[in-house]
Amino acid sequence: MHKILLEQKNLTIYKKLLSVLGEWCDNVPGTGMNTWLDKLIEKGVSAVPSDKRAKAILTYVLEEFTVPVAVQYLTNWNFSDLSYDLKPKYKLGTKHLVAFWNSNKITDCKIKTLLNVEGKAGHWSDAYGKKVTLIDITKDNDE
Repeated sequence: MHKILLEQKNLTIYKKLLSVLGEWCDNVPGTGMNTWLDKLIEKGVSAVPSDKRAKAILTYVLEEFTVPVAVQYLTNWNFSDLSYDLKPKYKLGTKHLVAFWNSNKITDCKIKTLLNVEGKAGHWSDAYGKKVTLIDITKDNDE
């Protein structure tokens, strides 16, 4: 049952991505987003990351903003630009740092890198690509 719910969530995000990018490409051709949309269609629903925080970030951007703003945020926003409750953070010593997304041996901090259109799925990492575990910022993590 859990797998079915996850697949439905992935499909909802995927359909919203297609809708947003399709509308953008229809209204603003020649921006290079057509290529990205084609890759997304080719990859299918597997382009949506399986990570819970990554899905939350994508859902927020796709559902809370108009198409032009959503595309702007997808392509240009860094994880550090997100609101506090959505920022992917990990703990290093006594510091809480914003994580990066590592996919295909490329470490990046843009929201668009969460989508798996180029190869294999990614994971949260530090600036050097080393895998990290995100902290739940809704809890007290000073222990």
